[in-house]
Amino acid sequence: MKRLLGSLGLYTLLGFVPMATSLIMVPLYLGYLSVDEYGLIALVNVSQVFFVLGVSLNVDAAFARFYFDEEESASHIGKLLATCVLLVVVSSLAWAAGLATLGASVWELALPSLPFHPFAWLVLLTAAGQTLQSVLFLYFRNREEPVYALLTSLAPFLLATAFTFAAVGPLHLGAVGAVAGRAVGTAAGVLPVALFIMRGRAGAPSATLLKSLLAYSAPLLAYTILNNLLFQGDRILVERWFGLETLGRYALAAVVIAPLDVISNAAGQAITPTIYRGLSTGDGATVRRFAEGAYDSLSAGLTVLIVLAIWAFAPLLAFAGREEYAAGAIFVPVLALSQLFRVRYVCSSIPLFYFKRTAWLPFVTATSIGLGLAMAALATRYFGLIGIPAAVLAWKWSQ
Repeated sequence: MKRLLGSLGLYTLLGFVPMATSLIMVPLYLGYLSVDEYGLIALVNVSQVFFVLGVSLNVDAAFARFYFDEEESASHIGKLLATCVLLVVVSSLAWAAGLATLGASVWELALPSLPFHPFAWLVLLTAAGQTLQSVLFLYFRNREEPVYALLTSLAPFLLATAFTFAAVGPLHLGAVGAVAGRAVGTAAGVLPVALFIMRGRAGAPSATLLKSLLAYSAPLLAYTILNNLLFQGDRILVERWFGLETLGRYALAAVVIAPLDVISNAAGQAITPTIYRGLSTGDGATVRRFAEGAYDSLSAGLTVLIVLAIWAFAPLLAFAGREEYAAGAIFVPVLALSQLFRVRYVCSSIPLFYFKRTAWLPFVTATSIGLGLAMAALATRYFGLIGIPAAVLAWKWSQ
């Protein structure tokens, strides 16, 4: 348990890194951006999630699983790392070609409120950097090298934070500056670290290994697309049904409770290696007790943090002096409570990935989306905007 708590602390810290820019920049955004501009950033974040999926093709999830097939073989690990990195590069170039040809028309259909230029290109640059960072992070997580894992996460974060602050604050570039600062900072932080770390560690890319990776990750694509819709669909519905300004308020509430989701994901990061190793020895009973104990402890901790998140929203707005965001306070309690169901799902779904029974995941997630959409349509009809976070609660409960 002591080792678990140490791992949880590390991965909670590292889990905060990808979204820490958004959390740290909240006072800056409240001071310099209008509610509509904050809504634009929320739409960028939605598109970012799907671009990361398109660039990665879920190869990071495949990497995390295939690593343990021959954990002691340096040759296998080196080939695995090189193959995944090459796939990220080729996929990013293919997406760039697609944006240059048909991107504008498709973008207009999907995100009419978000201009194609320059946002699409900035989103692609960020997605490529984040995908590469994810592969490198998983490599060092599985090797249990926390210093390199920390470096891989901190370098892009620090540069993205600095560039975003400069673009939004002193340069007054608004939402475009915020997105550009994150994109340039992420890429500038990942690439040098990747080149430095890959020296002497990566082997030659393997076509055979690439086929195996894609064979594993391809069935996960449907699940991941559905899962992204599940967790980003509320923002899409808010923008389509209630407008960009309302989305800005809703997005701020989501940022306030985002640390709860980080802790849920960090729990998965912390316990996954232990569960995988336990399952590889056939000790399923011990693994089950371990996972249940982790869930009970995390649920208790999350309950305390939910109360703190609900309490913190009003003081945050008072500190920033932006009363136009105050209407977003109604979303915080329901969104925070939904995290109790999220951590249950994270803890209980890990064995599905180990045993490669991921074919069930699209069915589970599609069912949750159907229930959530029905709840959203019904609840908003009778209760208005509060029906959207109520649907989020239904989604996560059913999943």
